[in-house]
Amino acid sequence: MKTTSKYMAAAAALCLVLFGAQAGAVAPSTDEQAVSAQLKQQFEKPEAPLTVASVAVEGHYAVAGWMQGKQGGRALLTREQGSWALVACGGDGLVSASFLEQAGMAPAAATRFSARIRAVESKLTPTERKQLSSFDGLMRFERGAHHGMHH
Repeated sequence: MKTTSKYMAAAAALCLVLFGAQAGAVAPSTDEQAVSAQLKQQFEKPEAPLTVASVAVEGHYAVAGWMQGKQGGRALLTREQGSWALVACGGDGLVSASFLEQAGMAPAAATRFSARIRAVESKLTPTERKQLSSFDGLMRFERGAHHGMHH
């Protein structure tokens, strides 16, 4: 009986590993991964890979730093009905607490989130941070819009 139990336990463990790998391929397991996947799905092209260099999440808001070729910037996303939707792309202004308040965050949450974004981005190289800051202006997106990140 012990041998049968060992085989059943091994089979159950293998099923969990296989199922877990398939589930991970279909649905990212963290908000950071989901944000990155959403941006890549919308904007990555075979000739222009998109790098998501940083992601910070606060409640239903996320800011991701992205680089595509020599361009870069930040994307503000909100979680709507379980998925992430792009709200705006910009440069340094997107990190400010005042902009995050205008986007709908409570003042205390906006201040806390601004600090979190800066802390996450502090782990990037100076060159990467400069590229995130290079986006000129602000581009707002309508719900369901699938525009390129280029300005």
